[in-house]
Amino acid sequence: MRYYLLRFVLIFGITFFGTSVNKIYAQTQIDFSFEKTSPNHSVLVLPEWHPVIKTIRELDSIPSEMILGFDDDSLVSGDLVGIFYNDKKNRLKCASSIVWKEDDFNMIPVWGEHPPGSDNGMEMGEKMIWLAQKKKQYNLSN
Repeated sequence: MRYYLLRFVLIFGITFFGTSVNKIYAQTQIDFSFEKTSPNHSVLVLPEWHPVIKTIRELDSIPSEMILGFDDDSLVSGDLVGIFYNDKKNRLKCASSIVWKEDDFNMIPVWGEHPPGSDNGMEMGEKMIWLAQKKKQYNLSN
């Protein structure tokens, strides 16, 4: 099992983007449910103040492009955070999600495609799309 240390990428409400190319998705509803397939890896998300972040920076053990994030954590406990991918029909599908724990580390297992060709999880090398849904819902129709 591989672990990645990241400071979380902030995404507000239903403004979505990927890590390499910004995109806005017009999808009526985002489903944060996912299928637990057998192959996976985990993403460890630590707050910027966590002692492990300081140690890693001192050791310079992770390339700078592996650490993503923002300065002020605006996510609060109870917000939904998910890692998504585009399926073969270019729809957003959830590979994993958690209920965010503020001021704590958050471990997210990212589920892979299994069996091969089933399009039910992430494939090796596929771009992770991070989405967050605030606990407090906003009516965007007005």
